[in-house]
Amino acid sequence: MTDTPDSPHAPPTPSVDANPPDLPTQRSVEATGPADGVAGRDRRRRAGVQVALVVVGFGFGLILVLALRPGGTTEALLNARQSEVLAVLDSLTTQRDLLETELAEVTRARDQLIAGSSAEALAQAEATLADYSILAGTAPAIGPGIVMVITDPAATIGATTFLDGIQELRDAGAEAIQIQSERVIASTWFGDDVNGIVISGTPVASPYTIRVIGDPATLETAMRIPGGFIRSVEAAGAVVTVDQQADVLIEAVVPTAVPEYAREQRS
Repeated sequence: MTDTPDSPHAPPTPSVDANPPDLPTQRSVEATGPADGVAGRDRRRRAGVQVALVVVGFGFGLILVLALRPGGTTEALLNARQSEVLAVLDSLTTQRDLLETELAEVTRARDQLIAGSSAEALAQAEATLADYSILAGTAPAIGPGIVMVITDPAATIGATTFLDGIQELRDAGAEAIQIQSERVIASTWFGDDVNGIVISGTPVASPYTIRVIGDPATLETAMRIPGGFIRSVEAAGAVVTVDQQADVLIEAVVPTAVPEYAREQRS
């Protein structure tokens, strides 16, 4: 006697639409299971199937996220068999392990750079501080430059001429300037005196010795341009000599100002 689909002895026919759309592999797993048998063995088998479905579902979720990116083959993944999904999941696991290994190497290299850069950062900070100290006039300096001596016994050169000469030296790349025993910085001011000039309140008389650190040839050329500082000084009746030197020593410094109201803002 042939069992019909409505016969109580016929095996249940698996339904294609019985499974939710987000678990496409459940159909193949249940279709290969045996008919209802012993309750204990059935429960163990169902438990194994559920565990497998959880693992496959997790992997399928990862694959689906990747497939939804531009160029992903979403339709193919939705229709993939369990074995195909597991193969892709295994490939993703391998790639993840490789990326974790690479991440560990990059992290280790970064830590080494951070540990090694502290000394370099300190050296760079010290070099920057030294440069700023020279520019601010709070530290002595030595380097190539020129030594210019101006003899003006009649005190015909005024403060304005000296100020113009300092500006020309700065335009020519002067990094440090000293006149007599006075360091010339951004806040230095010049005034006239009956015996010569005044530099930031200090009277200075001829002969004036000006020490400048910078490119020697450029500095001397800037001083000798037509209508420049030397031409103006000589036109006033003074005598100027310029000597290029490999090491010009500037010893004069200005005291470091202590702020009265300002304080450091720490981050």
